[in-house]
Amino acid sequence: MSTSSPVQGDVASEGDGSLVGSDIGGEYLNHNNNIVNFCRVMTSLVGGCTAGILGITSWHGILFYIFITTLVSLMLGIKSGFNFSEHFMHKNGPLFDGLLSGVMTYVLFWTLMYDVAYVYT
Repeated sequence: MSTSSPVQGDVASEGDGSLVGSDIGGEYLNHNNNIVNFCRVMTSLVGGCTAGILGITSWHGILFYIFITTLVSLMLGIKSGFNFSEHFMHKNGPLFDGLLSGVMTYVLFWTLMYDVAYVYT
């Protein structure tokens, strides 16, 4: 019986379970990407609700979205120590991946909360 690493992929493991080398298994990369996507979607949802309740309209709403996505990218960068190649597949990591994935969520909750707060009252 051979012992295998708990992570799939080309990862060397010492006896104590620590990873050797700079390779990270697919499970960990997939988990990190899922966390970044979750952060982006939740940021878009909360940002859209905030923009709608505050009554932000027109270009100010788009600028608000750019501001919150930049803020989240910086926070993810700080959390990972700006060493993206260690935690993600790409060098730029979470800075640019998925920036446009939350736009529809943002617009949906932006307009919904704006209508609830200002139109239907």
